[in-house]
This record gives sequence, C-alpha cells and structure tokens, in this order.
Amino acid sequence: ALRGRTPTSAGMLNVVTNDNGNGQLIPHAKEIEYQDQILESLYKIFGVKKVELAALRHYLEQNIVDIARDNLKGQCTKGHSCKDSSKSSLQEIISGKIS
Repeated sequence: ALRGRTPTSAGMLNVVTNDNGNGQLIPHAKEIEYQDQILESLYKIFGVKKVELAALRHYLEQNIVDIARDNLKGQCTKGHSCKDSSKSSLQEIISGKIS
C-alpha cells in the first residue's frame, strides 16, 4: 500500500527520507538527486504517474489550512495522539506561519 502523508501527519512537514527505506533523513538538497528514482519506483510499483502526484500536491497545498483544521479537531480524542507540539504545529499552519 502507498500512504500519503501531509504536514499535519505526525510532524511530516519538510520531511524527506532516503531511498534505502531505513527512514534516515537526508538533506533537502539531496531530494532532487533521488527524486527521479523515487518517482520511477512509484510508477513501477504502484502505477502512480508524475502528473498524478503533481495534481495531488497542488490539491494538498490549496487545502492545507482546511486539512490542518480537520486534523486539529481529532487531536486528543479517543484513539488519536495528544501532543502539544502537534497542536502547536497545526495552529501555525492554520494561522499561516507555516506553509
């Protein structure tokens, strides 16, 4: 399964992982070096095209404030995490301090 994560997902804002699957973070500049490999793998494994990813990214960018508001409603409810740092990050997205 392929799961998309937004900046509202457990601190995923500006997170880039390397291509060996161990979750290590790589410098943002390195993202470009690996981007073509990642996109090629997404297409081979999941059939996801670059144009579809671009449309999804555009949708998320256009709706990030509403997504953050919705996610904030779920904070500290049964079955969900309750972190002050997550709530603060969501509030910053909503107020426009983080984009």
